[in-house]
Amino acid sequence: MAPSWRSVRALISAPESSVSRRGATALIESKQLEPFYLPKVSGRSTGLSLELGRRTAYDRQLDRAQQGNVVIDEILEDADERMGKTLDALANTFGKIRTGRANPALLDGITVDYYGVATPLNQVASVSVEDARTLLLAPWERPLVVEIEKAILRSELGITPVNNGEVVRIPLPPLTEENRRDLAKQAKAEAENSRISIRNIRRDAIADIRELVKEKEASEDEARRGEDRVQEHTDRRTAQVDSALAAKESELMEI
Repeated sequence: MAPSWRSVRALISAPESSVSRRGATALIESKQLEPFYLPKVSGRSTGLSLELGRRTAYDRQLDRAQQGNVVIDEILEDADERMGKTLDALANTFGKIRTGRANPALLDGITVDYYGVATPLNQVASVSVEDARTLLLAPWERPLVVEIEKAILRSELGITPVNNGEVVRIPLPPLTEENRRDLAKQAKAEAENSRISIRNIRRDAIADIRELVKEKEASEDEARRGEDRVQEHTDRRTAQVDSALAAKESELMEI
């Protein structure tokens, strides 16, 4: 099996001596070097070094191509990760849109004054579903009952908690038809914002790939394949947004 070009290059580029020249000659005579390297190879000729220079430039071109592919992969990975975070944010937002059912995610984002420090509600009390339309909050410390009640009243949930001195209950009134339409409209707006974010991420990724071509760090073909893969990520993530919206609308329509 013929040696790799890099091993041959290491041999030829060694300090000039009869050993390195004899080594190169032996490789040629034993036909372990391709005929492409046969012309002008001798201890007195510079032909070998010229051919070496050509192949070294070719190696550099290959290295640039490999590097371009690696950078494109990194761009794609970053874009997909950002799109995934957009979907996570959408799921979090959907969780805060009230439906007719009790859902602890409804209280995400509410903070309680805990000895002068704004602390997430779920870090000062357990939150559970008492029944289909009631959330039950049991604070770790009894004095926090009042602070939890105040925090919920300050929120934009539009619900009234019931404090019995030990726990806080949050009854969720059934949604009216008008409520459902308004909340469905809100969900659609949030989904569209997510689609826009995903398209912006797609735009940024494609711009980064085209910049590689401009800087001659990637070929046109590599860039085209990279852009196709960006579009695949975009289509997949957009479909996930559509699925999340459909599920939320179905939940809102439940009686």
